[in-house]
Amino acid sequence: KEGDVIEKERVDALKDNIENIFFLAIIWGIGGACDDESRKKFDEYVKTKKNFPAKGTVFDYSYDVMSGKWKGWMETVQSVPIDARKSFSDLVVQTPETVSYSFIIEHITTQLKHVLCVGPTGT
Repeated sequence: KEGDVIEKERVDALKDNIENIFFLAIIWGIGGACDDESRKKFDEYVKTKKNFPAKGTVFDYSYDVMSGKWKGWMETVQSVPIDARKSFSDLVVQTPETVSYSFIIEHITTQLKHVLCVGPTGT
């Protein structure tokens, strides 16, 4: 917030991580709008510019500022047991896609911006 003093550790962390934060923003800001075929091409292109884990695509990873490493989306959340008493239609199962989209939506809405998600529901 304007006028707030930022701790030196946070400024140093930003300096160390700004390039990777930028790549995460590019991946989702540009690549997130691509269809499946274009995502493959986008993935190949980004990997020529930045060293990513070999397994999967750039869309399979989030950047963890605290550890300074790229992590799979499922590594960024705690495992939630499925409640056997709930009906099938009430279950929400975390997947890399739901975790990544939740992360993006949360970060956009905390900036008081509106979000519209479009596309097939996945059901």
